[in-house]
Amino acid sequence: MRRSSKDRKSEIVPSRSVCIKFAGQDLPNFVSLFDTKHAVSCYIPEIRTCYNCYRDGHISKACRSNARCMRYDEAPHPDSNDCSLKDVPPRCINCNKGHLPTSNNCPLVIK
Repeated sequence: MRRSSKDRKSEIVPSRSVCIKFAGQDLPNFVSLFDTKHAVSCYIPEIRTCYNCYRDGHISKACRSNARCMRYDEAPHPDSNDCSLKDVPPRCINCNKGHLPTSNNCPLVIK
């Protein structure tokens, strides 16, 4: 497999997985690649979380929202340890449940 970097240099990197796009929505059970049958599984990419506004679906470099505190929907602190509400359980900005917005247990991430 060949991997390209930002400076347009490419290098050959060993890999045990291949990403193949299929036309349509039905996946075959197997594909034949180099005269060998391989099982097919659905690839689900990780959800991107913005570390500026803590919403899902984009990264901070592309964020147009105001920065906010990770634990609560308020203005950010110069130092994350200076949160005046750090003794109170956190509230997810995305679903309003009792966890941090970066948690993998968020129902919106699981969905």
